Amino acid sequence: EGFGKRRALRMHHTKAITCVAVSPDGSRVAAGDVTGRILIWHDLNRAFEAMASLSKDAAAKGKDDRNSGELQDEEGFVEHEEPPAASVHWHAHAVGCLSFSTDGRYLLSGGEEAVLVLWDVQTSGRAYLPRLGGPLTGIAPCPDDSARYCLRQSDNTIRVVNIASMMVECSIHGIRPVPRGVRVAPVTFEGRLGH
Repeated sequence: EGFGKRRALRMHHTKAITCVAVSPDGSRVAAGDVTGRILIWHDLNRAFEAMASLSKDAAAKGKDDRNSGELQDEEGFVEHEEPPAASVHWHAHAVGCLSFSTDGRYLLSGGEEAVLVLWDVQTSGRAYLPRLGGPLTGIAPCPDDSARYCLRQSDNTIRVVNIASMMVECSIHGIRPVPRGVRVAPVTFEGRLGH
């Protein structure tokens, strides 16, 4: 029951999307595109609640899924009000990676420019960590420290950066796949990460 109609949240974007990130509380989604622009949709929880209430209202009226009284577009999506969005743009090339901070206040972005951009989600203000030596292809938070993030670069370099000080704390170069059949012992770090 209820599978005849797609209840997707449609969010307008005109260019090809290269990467996405969801805030830790699920209230925001950011999408980077091929032009270097980032769109950040806010209040997703409210939009999902509004869609759920449309479905509940239709069910309460006793209508079946084929004729629920809900407005549908030409592709069968239920019409709804799009969540509010903000657009920010700094990257000159396609956005390569995105990640929200663990508290959701900041959005980190990177790409071919070899610069980490730290966006304040509320004000759209930004800070930069430049000259990272190569295109950024991934950003991931470090589980034990909300100020530290691991950056993956196109040349297989991994960097640990601290966004509180906007400094690189550690760089690991020359990562290669382990040859087939070779067993490797796990690597552990004792104490503070260093260069």
